[in-house]
Amino acid sequence: MPTAENSRKGRFYVKIPRNAPCPCGSGRKYKHCCMRQGSAQLFEARADPQVQKRILDSKQVNITREIDYIIGQAENGKARIVTIGSLVLFSTETGDAWMLDPEDRLALCLARGGERESFTVTETPKNFVVAWQANYRIDGEKFVVLERSGRIRTIFGYPTKKIMQASAGR
Repeated sequence: MPTAENSRKGRFYVKIPRNAPCPCGSGRKYKHCCMRQGSAQLFEARADPQVQKRILDSKQVNITREIDYIIGQAENGKARIVTIGSLVLFSTETGDAWMLDPEDRLALCLARGGERESFTVTETPKNFVVAWQANYRIDGEKFVVLERSGRIRTIFGYPTKKIMQASAGR
C-alpha cells in the first residue's frame, strides 16, 4: 500500500480515493482502472482553471527532471504547480520556484527572480535525498519561510490556496 514513507524512498504516489473518477480520464472509477495497473500518478496543475494531468509509470518519474522543468517555468515567468507523491513543486510569474514537503513543512528554494538558486538534490534510480534549506507555513495569503539561519521571510503573491490544495492531494 502506498505510504508517505514509500514516497520518500523514491516510489511516488498521489493519494486518490478508490471510488473517485480515475484521473486518466477514462470515466471509470480509480479502483477499476489505474489503481489496478499500479501506475504512479503525477499531476501538473496549470495556472489557468483547466487542470492538465499526466500519468507516469513509476520508472518515468525523475525528481531532477521535474525540478529542472519547474525552474524552467519560473525562468519563463509561468506559474505552475506539480505534485510528486507528497512533494509539491511550484513556480510563479515573478520567477520564483520552490519544492515543498507539506508533511514535514520543509522547503527548498529552487529559483528566485528567474535565477536558479544553489541547492542539493541527489537522486539514484531507487531513492533521492534533498538538502532542505528551510521550513515553511502558509498563513492565508502569506507564504512564510523560516531559513536555517533563523531569518524569517514573508512572501505575498504566491498561489497559496492552490499550493494548499495540491498539498492536500486535490
